Amino acid sequence: MNYQGGSLRTALAKLDDFADGATFILGHNLIDFDLPHLAAAKPDLRLLKLPVVDILRLSPLAFPRNPYHHLVKHYQDGGLKRAQISDPERDAGLALGVFVDQRRALLRAPPDLLLILHWLCVAQPDGADRALDGFFMELRNARRPSDAEARTEVGRRLDGDACMTQAHAIGAEAGEMGWALAYALAWLSVAGGNSVMPPWVRHKFPEAGRLVQQLRDTACNDPACIWCGERHDARKELKRWFGFLDFRPEPADEEGYPLQRAIVEAAMAGKHVLGILPTGTGKSLCYQIPALSRYDKTGALTVVISPLVALMADQVAGMEARGIGSCVTINGLLSMPERADALNRVRLGDAGILLISPEQLRARSLRRALDQREIGSWVLDEAHCLSRWGHDFRPDYRYMGRFIREKAGNGPIPPVLCLTATAKPDVREDIVLHFQDRLGIALTVFPGGAERTNLSFEVIPTSSGEKFVHIHQILTSYLPTDVAGGPSSIARHAGKAKRLPSFCN
Repeated sequence: MNYQGGSLRTALAKLDDFADGATFILGHNLIDFDLPHLAAAKPDLRLLKLPVVDILRLSPLAFPRNPYHHLVKHYQDGGLKRAQISDPERDAGLALGVFVDQRRALLRAPPDLLLILHWLCVAQPDGADRALDGFFMELRNARRPSDAEARTEVGRRLDGDACMTQAHAIGAEAGEMGWALAYALAWLSVAGGNSVMPPWVRHKFPEAGRLVQQLRDTACNDPACIWCGERHDARKELKRWFGFLDFRPEPADEEGYPLQRAIVEAAMAGKHVLGILPTGTGKSLCYQIPALSRYDKTGALTVVISPLVALMADQVAGMEARGIGSCVTINGLLSMPERADALNRVRLGDAGILLISPEQLRARSLRRALDQREIGSWVLDEAHCLSRWGHDFRPDYRYMGRFIREKAGNGPIPPVLCLTATAKPDVREDIVLHFQDRLGIALTVFPGGAERTNLSFEVIPTSSGEKFVHIHQILTSYLPTDVAGGPSSIARHAGKAKRLPSFCN
């Protein structure tokens, strides 16, 4: 039936009569939206006592790789398409169609996962969950499993896909985790791809994201744990993503331990870090390895703040050349279609690393896209821009701490990684104090020195009339012969040149 105006109480009474004889209520976001409104309007409605099947709750289970199933409707945090005019009767028909799709998808789910979901999502088979229990019984052709049977299947399901030390700890209390663990396990069934948990899941069931992090991104330090031995080993992740056997030996700390490796290990462990490495010693790998590893394990996004558009483009091109397509940049040089595509990649989970300038954080479109993702880490490249002298050049760097705090809300601050090749003692102190004062976090400092053996300088006499000719000759002499793509390409290669002379006249 469709309410067309008039007396609301009369319409609700007709709705109650219409629902007489129904076995259960089916709808989209019924539990958190429609039913509370109905209860507030008329608490004695008989239909409020009927069991409920909420298709919003089922979507991340049925479609873990793409939970944004398309209804032409937007309720609260459902993340669905918007219609100009609400039509409840039409919406009910669309909801039924989605339910049919969900049933079809769940029939194709692995039997062990379906057994676990039945156990976790149906806490009261003879009460409020009896409709959902009947739904799972029809899918599985079996009753709700016992606690012992389900816990055994949870352990088997996680074996090889998560830290088993953490899995055993969770398994003991799995029955009390309900929907949160169901969403975590459903996501893990497609982990390593481009899927994300919907924002409403992370908001309504924050434990789901924490469970994924505990299972896959929290090292147990047990030498017998195969998962942690493989996926939390910085050198193995280096080889896995980039094919290198080991990190650069220099610079090293006082005990000879490579600082590049030490920074990566600290970042992978979730520590807040300030890494100071000379130009040409592999700073980019210090954030790329933890970012790619975390994205693969948890689906989290690493946001990299960088001051140079050419440097961002170079980072993206470098990873694409290695077959890594999960790095995206958003900057002021993108066309509107390019920007829209990049934002969609961020929102839908195709991006594991996002490179932006600090000024981009003012854009509402970017902030909305970031709201759709879990932030796994914040990286500040060229972090000296935070210092007293640097922020005069890029003032927005000084607002980074406030933005990170606002994005985290009441939750913990994600790991912060600051990287620079330019950090005298006063600059280093300024960076550390910035995050201590604004976020209450302490950066672990890895000082790699500022010696730049890969750079040399040469002065060539010239005149006003000859200066640009000489510059052209120097560029064509020192830069690679295959430079193409205009000024940005020249700028990227110029940054790699071993030495470029300066001119005097």
